[in-house]
Amino acid sequence: MDTIITKRAYAKINLNLEIIKKRPDNYHEIESIFQRVSLYDELSISKIEENKLDLTCNIKELENESNILYKAYQKLKERFHLSTGIHVDLIKHIPTQAGLGGGSADCAAFLLGVKELFNLDISQAELEK
Repeated sequence: MDTIITKRAYAKINLNLEIIKKRPDNYHEIESIFQRVSLYDELSISKIEENKLDLTCNIKELENESNILYKAYQKLKERFHLSTGIHVDLIKHIPTQAGLGGGSADCAAFLLGVKELFNLDISQAELEK
């Protein structure tokens, strides 16, 4: 279990944002143009024997089950019946709640890292779901 996958999760800024309408689930349909910027978070992802997600972060308040990484882990676990748990060391550089997409970028990097770590047979479209 020595393999460690490292990923960068880049921040983004909105160059244009148009709210189209409010959906029944209280989210909004939007049209937007994003630009990736050089600011990024760092994720180190590895397998652990205990069948759980073990998250450490330089911002301790993010080490809880409301973190989107826990939700993504549960979905992957259900879909692929992962044989081991996962440890993630998350180093945040993107400010939280700053509108820079740090949480969603972290989740996307996590999904790509787990796909690589476990050699999962999953398409880009399925990952996006």
